Amino acid sequence: MARIFYTERDIEDMAKRGVTEIQVDDSVYITDVAREMMDKLGIKRKVTNGAPASSSVLKSPDVANLHAQSAPGAAASNNASLTDAERQQVIEQVKSGVIARLGAGVDSAVVEQIVKRVVGAL
Repeated sequence: MARIFYTERDIEDMAKRGVTEIQVDDSVYITDVAREMMDKLGIKRKVTNGAPASSSVLKSPDVANLHAQSAPGAAASNNASLTDAERQQVIEQVKSGVIARLGAGVDSAVVEQIVKRVVGAL
């Protein structure tokens, strides 16, 4: 199953199109900044095909799943579940979101290296 990653830019674009709710399941990941933008714009998350987030602090299933998989050995199996194409898609989307947030003056090569390192650690 393909994974879907939402960045702040994605959320802003959805709001402009009139989206008021996003269907979220185990294949959907929402960045922290995107989640903040959803709250600011009043876009709701609707959990589908799975149990709601188990953490009382982390109500978003995407964040709850990331923390649940951070047990020893879980990170390696999670990273292995991404195909190279999915991994590259994540890198490009996050890189694009970071550059949009920081502005055109940021060095995109540095951002890409950092994002690759972070995605590799997931």
